[in-house]
Amino acid sequence: MNASLYCVIGDPISHSLSPAMHNAAFAKLGINAIYLAVRVRKEELGQAIAHLKILNVKGINVTIPHKVEIIKYLDKLDETAKAIGAVNTIVNKNGKLIGYNTDAAGALIAIKKKVKNLKGKTAVILGAGGAARAVSFALNKEGAIVRMLSRQEIAEELPSLIHEANILCNCTPAGMHEGDSLIPKHLLRKGLVVFDAVYKKGSTKLIRDAEAAGCVTISGEEMLVNQGAIAFELWVGKKPNVGIMLEAVSKSLRSKYSKSNIYLIGFMGSGKTSVGKALAKKLKMKYIDVDEQIERRARKTIARIFEEGSEHKFRKMEKNAIVLASKIKNSVIAVGGGAVLDYINSYRMQQTGKVILLRASPQTIVKRLEGESTRPLLLGLNKKQRLERTKKLLKLREPFYALAKQFEVSTNEKRVEEIADEIRCLL
Repeated sequence: MNASLYCVIGDPISHSLSPAMHNAAFAKLGINAIYLAVRVRKEELGQAIAHLKILNVKGINVTIPHKVEIIKYLDKLDETAKAIGAVNTIVNKNGKLIGYNTDAAGALIAIKKKVKNLKGKTAVILGAGGAARAVSFALNKEGAIVRMLSRQEIAEELPSLIHEANILCNCTPAGMHEGDSLIPKHLLRKGLVVFDAVYKKGSTKLIRDAEAAGCVTISGEEMLVNQGAIAFELWVGKKPNVGIMLEAVSKSLRSKYSKSNIYLIGFMGSGKTSVGKALAKKLKMKYIDVDEQIERRARKTIARIFEEGSEHKFRKMEKNAIVLASKIKNSVIAVGGGAVLDYINSYRMQQTGKVILLRASPQTIVKRLEGESTRPLLLGLNKKQRLERTKKLLKLREPFYALAKQFEVSTNEKRVEEIADEIRCLL
């Protein structure tokens, strides 16, 4: 039985520390739940929400660029989210999606640790998106004088405004990449409180520059943990161990472990084996086929494993094989078509590499598998029956593939080398 599903949606999302933080909190309380990071591009938002509802997701965090746009897909907003006009937390209550904003409270807790009394203080907020709206709302409620600057206004207006500011808040994505900052060093001064909503390994450039200038600094991970703890309680009705969450975030930021593997997922016949071998050769990486590893360890074919036991027994063997494969760094790993049905497998792959969905049409799949007798789920079926079974299974698995994937490549009517080159360009 799958664990209860929680996730964060956004783009980019691979840098997110929310999975580490929430999974640590679930484990501490003995809750059978899994939290995944799901890449959702702007044009995919509606479909992603539909998929998550099919999977009966219990809770969702929302990050860049969806905090405002997500509202149209929700059934109800709490008063704070309504006032801010942005949502970063969703609770699934009996099939109804309810939007909340925990960013405002999360940011305020972090800022008030350094500035006890905000009344009359002047704050300049960089950005005009969901995070900026939340921080502005929180500071306004405390009596601060707030000025928000869009990215277009920053260069022109920040130099004159920052001299009178007590607090500077970066609520733009600037800082996610090394060396990226919107604030020239010479504008920073001793005593200025600098809050950066962005977090990354080794601190953002803004935080490093602010520390060097003698500013009081507040890092993005503080807001991350604060808002996450509030969201957690909304989801499960229990307070999490905030210390455990902070420890998980800090450990992830310190970790030198790189996500060096490439996982190929997709339905049988989508080309994982042939593309995986070609890609590994091009990238000079090791190639691992999870199904082959299972057969080698079991000393029997997967078809025989299905005949002798059950799909449940095979899935257990598959999970163990994925764990072992994930520990071998710099590998291209082809994973069985149904591996994503277990959320734990998807989490393991996301934490140790990049997950690429190879997509093929039902007609292409049936044509490629013509004459094969080693596919347990298609055994004993004629061509027409195989096509119908393939369509049915693809429809059932589509939400699971969408949950796990970070990139997607169509393999229809393409040569193996062409597909491998396309993946190289994606990476």
